Amino acid sequence: MKKIIYLCTYVSLLMLTACTNRYESVFDDSADQRVKKAIEEYRSALLDAPNGWKATIYPSAGGGYTFYFDFDEDGTVTMISDFNTTTSGTSMKGTFVMKGLQRPTLTFDTYSYIHILSDPDRAVNGGENGVGLGSDFEFAIKKQNGDSLTLEGIKRNTEIVMVKASAQERTAYLSGVLEQSITDAINYFSSTPYSYLELNGITFFFYPDNASRLLNTFTVGQNEAVLQASETYAFTPTGFSLKNPVTIGGTTFQEIFWDAAQSKYYILNGTQKLYFQPSIVPPIPLIKELGFLHSFIYMEPQSLDALLPQSFKDIFEQAKNGVAAVPLYGLILDDFSLDFTDTNTMFI
Repeated sequence: MKKIIYLCTYVSLLMLTACTNRYESVFDDSADQRVKKAIEEYRSALLDAPNGWKATIYPSAGGGYTFYFDFDEDGTVTMISDFNTTTSGTSMKGTFVMKGLQRPTLTFDTYSYIHILSDPDRAVNGGENGVGLGSDFEFAIKKQNGDSLTLEGIKRNTEIVMVKASAQERTAYLSGVLEQSITDAINYFSSTPYSYLELNGITFFFYPDNASRLLNTFTVGQNEAVLQASETYAFTPTGFSLKNPVTIGGTTFQEIFWDAAQSKYYILNGTQKLYFQPSIVPPIPLIKELGFLHSFIYMEPQSLDALLPQSFKDIFEQAKNGVAAVPLYGLILDDFSLDFTDTNTMFI
């Protein structure tokens, strides 16, 4: 009986060994070889862009930022960024490396413009201490589609889409056109702070906030209600690029263009140029702007004496005398502020 058991065990082992020897891999290469091959292919793709790459990053803290990258065989990368007028007008060199961190990963391994967005010092980028603007400098490559690469940040999942630049775009980025685009925007909206569009009989007021990189739009809708919308933007050599398309007055657009000859911005409705109308006067009534366009008013009655009605000055003088009469504290009323909310509430 024991001999039979031993014989069965021996036969089973032979069969198991035979099955193991007959196993064939689905892939011709090992996992390490496949990863190495993918890294080499993506590195070649980065280098196979004679005019470099244009890209936009949208950090988790908000805002959009344009970059230009030109990768070189020696492991260096030349870049431009619209973070400010210095980074947009002066190119800098950093280094990069492709490696396998579970996925083929592009790492910018020396401090450069792209690190500004993730710098943990809020003095550098205005973000949160320890976090910055919530961006990345290590990106796993998700996919390649024609002339574009989509990457995802390793730490904060920041998405960046890189598109091969044209020879004309390369010249524009490296010659300071992006810096000029920022300067044009600052000058235009400083001198004409209430630019607006009239579309289908409706007036839309535009206000780009460079600190938050939000393009804000306002209009007065039905029942005299103020309608407000915002969209993230980044600068481009030709103006602004919006993260998502915006539809107002039946017109949909995702880019705002600068016309240097007319010193005006415009959007395209097909091939038709719709120009912003510059204005230093709000296009909608001031009372409709409180809590939306204007939420805070600071007043020094002494400096506005000639403009204020006597009835106001009498009330203010009573309040000032009343405050001064409070014993022990020696309070002096010199100025005050009004804080408006979008729910028709005012705090003094």
